[in-house]
Amino acid sequence: MTAEPGCVFCAIVASRAPAVVLLREDSCVAFLDLFPIARGHALVVPVEHAATLGELPPSVQRELFAMAGKVLEAQRLSGLPFSGGNLLLNDGRAANQHIPHVHVHVVPRTSGDLPRIVGGLVRRLLRGFGARASRKRLEETAVLLRPHLGAASDGG
Repeated sequence: MTAEPGCVFCAIVASRAPAVVLLREDSCVAFLDLFPIARGHALVVPVEHAATLGELPPSVQRELFAMAGKVLEAQRLSGLPFSGGNLLLNDGRAANQHIPHVHVHVVPRTSGDLPRIVGGLVRRLLRGFGARASRKRLEETAVLLRPHLGAASDGG
């Protein structure tokens, strides 16, 4: 694994920084966002450090989005509020990528949540991330999602 010193996502992948991991596979890791826009908001990152999507081999790009799809389906099946979902990838600083390590946001949506979602996105655009979720709340959310992610899901 190639890690970038000081990269928080590399530290999470290497289990050197705390995170509530949902799923760990050879090329990608999914974990819950510390500043969720909605309950169940997850991030999917490649194990190898790459700042932009184009720096990843096509096979890892496919695996990144395949894992994002698995997380989206787990959100749908989990019992959490879910009417649909967004996959969001900010590619580069000009696109509002705050952490220069490729990551896909997997955000569960509900009917009528647009004002709250837009507020959360605007806060992020302005580099304010909103309320940090408690570790307890993230663990409770993970318990609902992990059973729908298959045998490779991280038990904690």
